[in-house]
Amino acid sequence: MEPDVQNGTRVTLVGEGVNQGCQTMALDDLRTLLHKTVQRTHPIWIDVQGIGSDVVKLIGEVFSLHSLTVEDCTHYEEGIHLSFEALEREKMELFRSHNYCFIQFHAFALADFHHDEEVPVKLLVFPNLLLTLHHAPVDCLAHIAGKLKGRIADLAWLVYNILKAITFQYFMVVEQMLQENDTLDQLVDILKEGEQADFLRRVRYSRRTLVRLQMTLSAKRRIVNSMSREEGAEKFFPNLHYLHDLFDHLSVMLTRLEFSDEMLTSTSEAYTSMTSLNVALAANATNEIMKKLTLVATLILPLSLIAGLWGMNVKLPGMIDSDTEWGYWPFTIIMMTCVSVLVLGVWYFRRNNMM
Repeated sequence: MEPDVQNGTRVTLVGEGVNQGCQTMALDDLRTLLHKTVQRTHPIWIDVQGIGSDVVKLIGEVFSLHSLTVEDCTHYEEGIHLSFEALEREKMELFRSHNYCFIQFHAFALADFHHDEEVPVKLLVFPNLLLTLHHAPVDCLAHIAGKLKGRIADLAWLVYNILKAITFQYFMVVEQMLQENDTLDQLVDILKEGEQADFLRRVRYSRRTLVRLQMTLSAKRRIVNSMSREEGAEKFFPNLHYLHDLFDHLSVMLTRLEFSDEMLTSTSEAYTSMTSLNVALAANATNEIMKKLTLVATLILPLSLIAGLWGMNVKLPGMIDSDTEWGYWPFTIIMMTCVSVLVLGVWYFRRNNMM
């Protein structure tokens, strides 16, 4: 999704005595606000939407961010023509010398979690400050800010709730994936000839979505695992119960995706087998028709030979001259021979189960 910088930088502030709804701020006002928050001792959350290179540069100066973090936050502004995954890789980086932790998590922009509109959410976790940066609106962040009502008891708990809200968006997508694959599996048995193109399109789309979800959720689980195991991370995330709970949710979703992958593979194999069976049945029907035509041609061949040899030299009934010596006998013999050959041919083919 493209950055939402044309509407300016929108800032939401949540904390004891400083609760402020989403407001558009000029750069100078944002500088003043950030300098004030540096001196606070109570936990505070600042959500910045629609960031540009000037905003990132200002944040980097105020909070003494590492150059790698500034670079990660300004990929869109640099105009680098790389894929979304290459620029916005989900990760967790701990900068001990700068006293903060950088987390990048993908989230869905809208509450209906349409999985083609993912937004990279960047979390800067300081001892008493959480700074979230994103280019476009993210509904789950606004929902959490509304529920807090200006009170943050524990910053680690807030980070956990944000990551959990983002993770639960993917839970609904995983469930939709399972339902779609179950529907595709049932369609294999009742699929009509004109519906095959749509069926294959849905299978390909499900396969692409499944691979992308597996990559995304695996990255999220790796990040959560690093948050609980990396040395020095306990300063920002002291309560491991939050991280273990989040890790379990991600593991369950990945397990369900593995089951979905097996179901989709089984569906593809069943469709391939059904198609091969239909082709084989059609080929058998064609072979059966060709067999009957061959038998008919085999029976007619000797009759055609007899008729070709003697048909022009034999008088037919009604064409007999009064002085003809043989009368009807040549015609009668030829007809009896043809009937005998036909009867013997049918008997032979039936005896050998060829008819």
